[in-house]
Formats: sequence, C-alpha cells, structure tokens
Amino acid sequence: MSCLKNIDRLQISNTTMMKLLKLYEYKGKDYYYENILKGTLSQIIKQTIERDSFYLAKIMDLNITNNRIKLLIKKDSNPKNNDETILKNIKNVFKIVAEESDKLELTNNEFLRLGIRIYSGVENVRYVTENYTVKVNLLNEKKTESRRKKIDELLLTYIKLLNSNDYELTNLVTNFYMDFINIKPFNIGNEVVGLMLIYLLLLKEQFKMFHYVSFFELIYENYEEFKSLVNKANFNYEDGYSQTAPLNNFIIDILIDGYNKVDKLASDTKFDGNIMKTYNIENTIMKLGEVFTKEDIRAKHPYVSLSTIDRTLKRMREENKIRPLGVGRSASWVRISNYERFDAGNSRQMSLYDIIMNNQEEDEKAEK
Repeated sequence: MSCLKNIDRLQISNTTMMKLLKLYEYKGKDYYYENILKGTLSQIIKQTIERDSFYLAKIMDLNITNNRIKLLIKKDSNPKNNDETILKNIKNVFKIVAEESDKLELTNNEFLRLGIRIYSGVENVRYVTENYTVKVNLLNEKKTESRRKKIDELLLTYIKLLNSNDYELTNLVTNFYMDFINIKPFNIGNEVVGLMLIYLLLLKEQFKMFHYVSFFELIYENYEEFKSLVNKANFNYEDGYSQTAPLNNFIIDILIDGYNKVDKLASDTKFDGNIMKTYNIENTIMKLGEVFTKEDIRAKHPYVSLSTIDRTLKRMREENKIRPLGVGRSASWVRISNYERFDAGNSRQMSLYDIIMNNQEEDEKAEK
C-alpha cells in the first residue's frame, strides 16, 4: 500500500489544476444534464449498460463473435460457454450498478462480491492467503494471512483521506487503484475488479455522467495508453515513489471527454424538444457528406428510433431531396437538393460498438 500512504509527496501541476477546474465546472452542471435528459433517461441508461458491457468484454478479450455479442447484450440470449457466461454476468453487474450506485458500500465483502458476480459459474473467486514466518521464543513459526487484511487497511486509508477533504478525488481514486492492483487480493480478476472500482468510486462520489456515457468505452478507446501509464506508475512502487500523476491526468482527461459527450447529448436532446425530431434528422443529413448511410444518422442520433429515421428518409425522398443508392442493409443515400451544403467535418466517427450494433433491426428484418 505504497501510493495512498505516500500521497502527501505528490504535487498537482498547473496543467492538471486547469484540467480539474474544467472538470468540476462540468460536474457542477450535473443537475442541468439530469433535468434535460430525464425524458429519455431510461433509454439512455439501457444503452449505456449495453456499451459498458460490450467494451469491458473487449478489454477482457473475451472470445465471442460479434453476432453472439449482439444476441447476448441486446437479446439476453443464454450463454453457451464460459466467456459468454462472463459477458452475461457483466451486463447483470451493470444493471445492478445502474439501480443501486448510491448504495455502494466500501467493504472488503463488497469487493469480493463484485468479483464473484463477474465470474459466477466460471471461476471461484476468493481472497488469496499467503504464508509468512515469525519468530516465537527463538523458534520460527509459519503462519498464513489473507490479503483481505491488506484490503481492509487500504479501505481505511482511502476513507480517512476522503473524509479529510484535503485531497482531490481523482487523485485519491488513481492511487487507490494502483494499490489495489499491486495487492492482487483475489486469485483471479484483479485487473477487471480494479477497473470496476475506479468506475464505482467515481459514481459513488456523484460523477453521474456515467449514467449517460460509457466509462469502459472511454477506457477502451485509449486502452494502450492506459496500460502504458499503469506500467510507468508501477516503477518504484515498493519504495513508495510511484509516479501516478500521468495516470491521474489520463483519468481526468477521459472524465472531461465524457462530459463533452454528455454536453453534446444534452444540447441535441434540448434541440429535439424544440422542433420535430424528423426535421432535426433532416438537419443532420444536410451536414453529412453528399453520400451517407443510415448508420451515419444513427451515429449522430443514437437514441432516436429507427422508425423515425425511416420516416424522415421516406419524406425527404418524396420531396425529391434525396435518393437511394442500392437496396438492403448496405444501401446508401445521396442528396439531390439545392440546399446549402454544410461542412461534413463535424460528423462523428462511428465507434466499434456502433458498427456492430446499429444494424440489429435491419438484421432481424433480413432474417424474416
């Protein structure tokens, strides 16, 4: 437990301080975001659960085909092997978190229960015990001790520092994570549980943005950088000189990135509330490239139903503003109106999740 115990030696740079000011300015708008998004909150949370499940499965490198991922996440199909069981367990964990994030307790039993839920039906997760030798009356005596004790000590230190209000939260969470993964308390899954704990500790401290955007998508998009920073932070860990500042900056950066996405989502939702959704979609189409696909629209409006998009395309086709190129799932569309053209550079690049998931309804129609 070298990081939290030595947190007083860490200094926050001016660059980090400016990032934190921006982050907490965003966090101060949580009530505003909640008020704007409350009309579609259940739908947003449902998709966030699916995205978190998808990207954590990718981080864990579960051997599951994309088609099976869709069925397990979207349709709750029954798992056929261990990796699919883990994915199903992961989704159930995120459902529980969405419902009970405010009730999270910081205890060693809760941490163990988290690991058990993730690997239920696959592995028996337990605290590791280790042997050590003590001298009793000039004799060496062997004893065993569970790493649960080290987690108890880590929790007590974290809670004490948190309650003191003398330390910045993301810095505490970063250093807690480094101590946790170095303790390696469980026989399996320490890296996964450690990532989950970053996510849960931030949620517990009211970073409500993770109800609207996927924490694990943000991690996955920059996963190689994350692993590199963790490795660098491990240098000199045992000596109490772990350099956790770059990793902390990474956590702050993904939080700001997440809030940028929430801010855009809130702006789009507010705009949707002021004009008919179909004309909002038309406005998006006019900002896309001359040739576009339905998936391009879905990427910009992930919470708008497919039927609304189809209705808009049908209307614009009847108004002779667009025409189809090809048929079926791979069909594209081309603008043929004399509307003013907009710069398409603002079009959001589709994520891996979008590519795999967005054709779900079209797949079902094709199968029928």
